[in-house]
Amino acid sequence: MNNFEKSKICAVLSSIIIICGCFAPWLKFGNFFRDPGINGIDGAIVITLAIITGVIANYSQKSKSAPSALYGIFGSIILIIAMFDVFTATTRAKDMANSFRELQQYFLETDSITFLSFMGPGLFMVLAGSIGLMISAFFASSWENSDSLPPSDPQETFNKTNELANAIELNFDTQLMSKKNELDENEQKVALLNSLIVDAGKSMFSSSKKSEISDLLNNICISKNECEKLLDNYANLYNSDLVSKLLNLSSSYEAKKTLIRPFIEYDIVEENFPHERKML
Repeated sequence: MNNFEKSKICAVLSSIIIICGCFAPWLKFGNFFRDPGINGIDGAIVITLAIITGVIANYSQKSKSAPSALYGIFGSIILIIAMFDVFTATTRAKDMANSFRELQQYFLETDSITFLSFMGPGLFMVLAGSIGLMISAFFASSWENSDSLPPSDPQETFNKTNELANAIELNFDTQLMSKKNELDENEQKVALLNSLIVDAGKSMFSSSKKSEISDLLNNICISKNECEKLLDNYANLYNSDLVSKLLNLSSSYEAKKTLIRPFIEYDIVEENFPHERKML
C-alpha cells in the first residue's frame, strides 16, 4: 500500500469518526441528559468540514495530486474547534458535578461523582478524527513529493554511483600523489641544504659553498610561510636549528647576516646579533 492509498483510507475513516462524534453526546448524564455536538454551531461547522473532506478523499485519484493541503487545513480547523470545546465542556461538566454534589449533600447521599461522568464520547471522537486528518495530510504530502520525481532506472543509478565513487577515488589518489611529490621535493631541498652546510663546515675554502647556500635559501624562501616550513622541516629531519647551523659557518658578522638574510627579511629572526628567533 503506497502513501496515496494510506492518505485516502485514513482521511475517509477520520471523516467518518468525526461525523459520528458530532452525533454522539458531548455532554451527558446517564440517560437523563444528552447534548450531541450537532445541536451547536461548532458541531455544524465540524460535520460540514468532515463531510467535504470525506467526499473529496473518497473520489480522489492517483493521476491527480493528493489533497494534502485540504487535509491539513480542515484537520487543523477541526482540531482547534474540538480543543476549545473540550475546554468549554470540561468547565460545564465541573459546574454540573459541583451542583450535583451539593444536591447529594442535601439528601445526605455519600456517593461521589466527578465531572467525567458528564463528559460524552463525541468530543474525543472529533479530536481523534482531526488528528487522523493531520496524519492523512502527511501521507498525501509524501506521495506528492515522491510523485514529482521522475522514475529512475536501477541500473542507471548503480552506474552513476559507481562513476561517482571512481571519480572520488581518483581525485583522492591524485591529491595524495601530489602531496607526496611535494613532500619529497621539500625533503630533497632540505637534504641538499644540509649537505652544503656540512661541506662548508669541513672545507677551508668555503666561500663558494656559502654562496651556493645563499642562492638555495633565496630559491626556497620565497615567502614567510616557506621560510617557517623550511625551519620546521630541517628541525624534524636533523633535530637541529637551521639558523644556528648557518651562523656557525662564519666568524664574520656580515657573512653571518648574509647567510640568514631571508629569515631577517621575513621578520623571523632578529636583525641584530645574536639573531634570535622571534616569538610568533
